[in-house]
Amino acid sequence: MDWFENQSSCLFSSESFVSGSCLSFGADQSDGVIGMNKAANLFETANCGDHTSHLNYEMQDGYKETLLYDDQSRGGSDSDFRVLGDFQFGLFPTPIQPSTEPKALVSSGPVSSSSTVKLKDEIPSPVHFSSLALAKHADKFKVLSKKETGSNDDHGKSSRIVKSSRLSTVEVMKVAGARYVQLFVGEDDEFSMLQHPFGYALSGLSHAEIDDVEVAHLLLSSVEKIGNRQYERASKLLSRCRSKASLTGNPIQRVCYYFGKALEEKFNRLSSSSSPMCSCSSDGMQDVEVEEKLLTPCAAVLAYFDALPLARTIQYAGMQTIIENMASAKRVHLIDLCVRSGMHLTVLMQALASRPSPPELFKVTALARDFREKFEETGRRLALFADMVNLPFEFKILMVSNMEEDLNKESFELDPDEEVTVFSPMFINYLLVKPHHLDRLMTAIKNHVRPSIMVVTEIEANHNSRSFLTRFIEMLFFYCAFFDSLDASMTRESEERIAIEGICDVRIRNILINEGEERTSRSVGVDVWRAFFERFGMVETQLSHSSLFQSKLILERFHNGKYCTLHMNGESLIVGWKGTPLYSLSAWKFS
Repeated sequence: MDWFENQSSCLFSSESFVSGSCLSFGADQSDGVIGMNKAANLFETANCGDHTSHLNYEMQDGYKETLLYDDQSRGGSDSDFRVLGDFQFGLFPTPIQPSTEPKALVSSGPVSSSSTVKLKDEIPSPVHFSSLALAKHADKFKVLSKKETGSNDDHGKSSRIVKSSRLSTVEVMKVAGARYVQLFVGEDDEFSMLQHPFGYALSGLSHAEIDDVEVAHLLLSSVEKIGNRQYERASKLLSRCRSKASLTGNPIQRVCYYFGKALEEKFNRLSSSSSPMCSCSSDGMQDVEVEEKLLTPCAAVLAYFDALPLARTIQYAGMQTIIENMASAKRVHLIDLCVRSGMHLTVLMQALASRPSPPELFKVTALARDFREKFEETGRRLALFADMVNLPFEFKILMVSNMEEDLNKESFELDPDEEVTVFSPMFINYLLVKPHHLDRLMTAIKNHVRPSIMVVTEIEANHNSRSFLTRFIEMLFFYCAFFDSLDASMTRESEERIAIEGICDVRIRNILINEGEERTSRSVGVDVWRAFFERFGMVETQLSHSSLFQSKLILERFHNGKYCTLHMNGESLIVGWKGTPLYSLSAWKFS
């Protein structure tokens, strides 16, 4: 509680208000200022443990293939990499200056030289692949440009890296991948390994970086041998990789620790027919148990929002978009597809209560599958918060045990005089495993709700390929960037950081170990979502300049915000770390 009490004191010292169409935070206190101790008690944190997981909204049996099943149906893109959909908890944003002169969106920092490269389309393949399979992903490992290497050669040939600081985790993995691919390809090109017995470019690295490349190389070698069913060699390589990896080491050691553990379990399942396919965390906890835990405020996730600008930025921009859409509404109805603890709604509630003309009612409808009592607790916490800010409030739980029967017009209890918004915070990716459920949900929203706007935040990643190797490579680079962001923001011994990485561990294992319907964790990029939403007559709407400008201001308040990158994909905002996309925010209206 100490951390959250201190954080609450800081966060509630400023009162939220709306200036024009911009959600901002002033310093003046009024009679409506929230009591610090009461606010802290509303969202008393619970221990997530070291092996918590994401919500799994698998509702019914049955499966059919759609364009959302496999990324190859849409092709790759620069934004086809994953992040953590597990972190959609909201947190009260720190006070920032309101935007007085909206500006066009610019990057909050230089894009890393390790910018992502378009991945070639592949024909879906089974787990088995040849010993040269990684070579098909060689473009993913081409990281060292002329600017980085200092080469004047038009082909960028150089054996030495000229750098001013330690390589990022993504860069280390790309060097290891380039080295590994060249071992098999053996061509005299920019991957030339003739300059150093350890491989391409290692002569320009420090001893610590060479060690990092070595453990990454062992990881890549292991996955190759597992895919080629060379189990004895895979076992030896995994053993060496795990011996060099560390749960509390640097980011590359931690990435190799979790990916090595997942590969070890996949190896055990492939080499033994007695191992059942199941979805559980590394300590045996079932997804349903983890789902229940995440319905209460979690100290690890709160710490993540406090220290890292990534999720705070995307969450705040999403709330800003909702606020602008309902700026003059007298009765506001928000349908939240994944309310969980409800903490993200407090940002919205403060802003609504501080409007010059507060709404007559703020109603929240929360979709739920199980754990009604937990959702009722969320409703009670939000009701207490609403009392503190003097906001008329109503909370309704819509239990959805059957998508076909429970999502009808009457179930949403819509009033003709209310402004309706749908908010999907890192949720719809959980329905990818059951496309007919996703279709039914979107059909219900289109036919029965017809919201004025639907705001969607998602993991900007492509972890839905049928190809095990493609999933492995995409996830590897995604989590290299994510773990790098954790390392820049939290101490390596932090219990909260280890718990966050435990959440990542469950997702990594689910995506890498399981196949078919057992692989319940999936993600696709905004380009795929755009094509999907078009089927329902949805039109992507432009995010406001004030929303984008405020996102940049938030990044500037973090000491590590300079490593975050912002760019637009169509009308969608993409938030990344050193050039690797992690989250997306988009807003949609029905035509």
